[in-house]
Amino acid sequence: MKKYAAVLFLCLPLLMGACKKMKPADLFQDSHTATYMNWIDAEKVAQALQRSSDRRSVKWENPHTGYQYSAFIFKSARKNGYFERKITLLSISPDGQGESLDLIGRTQGGGIWYVFAEKPATPVGKVLREPLIVAKAPSGPAHPFAGYPVLTVDQ
Repeated sequence: MKKYAAVLFLCLPLLMGACKKMKPADLFQDSHTATYMNWIDAEKVAQALQRSSDRRSVKWENPHTGYQYSAFIFKSARKNGYFERKITLLSISPDGQGESLDLIGRTQGGGIWYVFAEKPATPVGKVLREPLIVAKAPSGPAHPFAGYPVLTVDQ
């Protein structure tokens, strides 16, 4: 009897979790970072990768979330038939909490970037928000942005 009670006790959270409605992103929550971002932010990161030169900073504020971002492209290189850029993204929440995220963007051209993080974002504490001009922007696709996948890459 104790054996069955222990199994029920261990399986109960799984059964309860199966009853709630899940989104595809819920399955991979631990494998994604920057899940507070939305499609506007993802597009701005892609634009920075496509248009900015090395050692340049690009800043924006999301009009829908109030988050501010500063993206800094560190270096670019050609590798195995694709172009790779490393970017550090500083995210600042509306209450001033900062987070640093190192991203890698890869493209073979055509403006299509595959962006991922090598590790989850790192909290950096309280950060001073800047007065930025907030551009109006559409909210993007109806499905939420799931964040960037965290992948390990061979160098």
